[in-house]
Amino acid sequence: MRFDPERPGDKAGLVAFQNETHHYFIGVARSGDSTVIRVEMSDGARAKDSVLASAPLGMPAGGTVFLKIDARGGRYDFSFGRRAGEWIPLLRDADGTILSTKHAGGFVGTMLGMYAYASP
Repeated sequence: MRFDPERPGDKAGLVAFQNETHHYFIGVARSGDSTVIRVEMSDGARAKDSVLASAPLGMPAGGTVFLKIDARGGRYDFSFGRRAGEWIPLLRDADGTILSTKHAGGFVGTMLGMYAYASP
C-alpha cells in the first residue's frame, strides 16, 4: 500500500471488522507531525478506538508498506513490512474474541478488508 496522510487522524490500511464498534485496524496514520504504523482496537467499551501499538514508519512519505493480519483461532497478530516478505511484528496475540458474534452481537462473523479515513 502507498499512503501519505496529510492531517492528524488520516489513516489507511487493513481492518478485521465485526461491526462499527468491534474491530481491529493496522495501517499508516498521521499522529501529530509524524507518520506512524499502528494497531487500533474498538471493543465497544470506549467511545474512541484504543491505540494498542505504534511505531515510526521509518520510510519516505508515500513509500510502499506491506500489511498483514494473521488470525489464529481466538488470537490475532499484526505485522508490517517495508519490503515484500520481510515482516516486522507490531502486535502479537491480540484478543480476537472481541470480534466474535457472542461478544459483539450480530450474525455475520469477522470480515477482513481495506480501510481508509480522512479527517474532516
